[in-house]
Amino acid sequence: MLMSDFYKKTLRSLLDAVILEAIGEKPNHGYSLILYIKDRFGTLIGPSTLYPVLNELEKQGYVVSKWNFEDSRPQKKYYITDRGRSALKNMRLDIEILTAHVRGV
Repeated sequence: MLMSDFYKKTLRSLLDAVILEAIGEKPNHGYSLILYIKDRFGTLIGPSTLYPVLNELEKQGYVVSKWNFEDSRPQKKYYITDRGRSALKNMRLDIEILTAHVRGV
């Protein structure tokens, strides 16, 4: 399915929520987040889009990262924090309100 430019721009503007949602389901490393977004939303984002968002989420205290040395090569895994879960809950409410306004409800 071909996604419109509007869909892609909207998804990019919601990346904070999308990433928190993914990490809330299970801790992930960057490449697995890229695959999650591609599989779930049909849009490929690159590392240059993903990592600045992850860094900002970490600065805000919404995620923490830890190096995993158990696999064949070290990977930095991201975990959602309680503050991140609270922020995600508020983001979901904001998205619902915005969607209702766009639908004219």
